[in-house]
Amino acid sequence: NGPDLFVYVVPGASNTDGSIEGGVSLGKLKGNIGNQQYKVPEDVDLGGGASVVVWCRAFTVAFGAAQLQPS
Repeated sequence: NGPDLFVYVVPGASNTDGSIEGGVSLGKLKGNIGNQQYKVPEDVDLGGGASVVVWCRAFTVAFGAAQLQPS
């Protein structure tokens, strides 16, 4: 739970600190329970790896980050 939370996808091989630099906002966090789906714009290159960051815009801090794994 938190105020003003957004989901970002950040291209790059490693992003353990939760930075959103170079990232693209996928929109507001839809909820804090259960599965969620977000559309990634076609022009975002995820070929070199990427992470997803939950970002609190009001306090400019990451609430969490996760590295995406290729499928």
